[in-house]
Amino acid sequence: MNPKYTNEWMTLPSQIMEKKCGLAFSSQELLGIIIVLSSLILLCLLAGIWVTCSMYRGEDAKQHNQTSSHDNNDMKALANVLDEITDASMYNKSSTSSLFDLFDTIDHIYTRVNSSSYYQSLFIKKLIDKKFAGLCVTILNLNSDELMHCHNKWQAFTCALHGLNSYMDVSQELCQDALQAGIIHSLAPLLLQTSYLEILETNNSILSLFQTITRIFLHIAEIDELKHYLENYDCCKILLHVANCTKNGILRALTFLVVAQIGNDKIIKYPFNIHDSSILFRLYYDASTSKDKTAHGIDQSELLNGFLALGQLENKYYNGANN
Repeated sequence: MNPKYTNEWMTLPSQIMEKKCGLAFSSQELLGIIIVLSSLILLCLLAGIWVTCSMYRGEDAKQHNQTSSHDNNDMKALANVLDEITDASMYNKSSTSSLFDLFDTIDHIYTRVNSSSYYQSLFIKKLIDKKFAGLCVTILNLNSDELMHCHNKWQAFTCALHGLNSYMDVSQELCQDALQAGIIHSLAPLLLQTSYLEILETNNSILSLFQTITRIFLHIAEIDELKHYLENYDCCKILLHVANCTKNGILRALTFLVVAQIGNDKIIKYPFNIHDSSILFRLYYDASTSKDKTAHGIDQSELLNGFLALGQLENKYYNGANN
């Protein structure tokens, strides 16, 4: 046999076994390397995810801290503004520009914090702690005389009135504070003032004044524990007189909503017509389709409660008239 072939091709059985074992060991090594590399890749991925999440958490925390700081600054600014209004109400420093700017600042602060229920509650609590309702009533009383003849008094009066209307709508305690400060005693006589009733149909400022006063009365009438204050002042009779003096659909709708709430245990005849019913349904439609569920300053819930109360009032009058 050719030695060349013997050396290269003739292998002993023990040598063959060694080569097979060597090949098997290399496969295990390769498998181990693959497992190690896969583990390293997985760890890198996990580390990347952790770093990314940490960055987002950090940004969220930073944004939250910035928002909290901003809201806290708003609360401090609100306290300062309320102190200035206190000074204005105590010393009658109710100039047009100063009071308008102060109430406008309060409104802007409320708009900023209103998206957070926590800071909204802090906002209302701050108003209550600073006796905001009482301050507004004081300003109303200081400026109620000769409203139509003094621009500064008119501006001061309307600033305080709109301020009360805005926040009594969201706080029963503010309604209670306003009642204790004498809000009905301050406003109800204005609805009976002949000089105002005579120009109610032609003067938009007086019309707006009557609508805002009636909205404030509606906020009170919606609270069962408080509506007796309106009954005690005979507000049903006052508001029905206003309804008889105007053809404005919004004002008439407001008066009927209040009368229905505070007179639901009485038999009352009120000048409600088909036009009034169409106005109420239109208001309900507009409120139900609006983002804040209000129409002309009337909540959708107030309209629903009003429909129910008006139906009960009509039913009592009909049954009483037939008995």
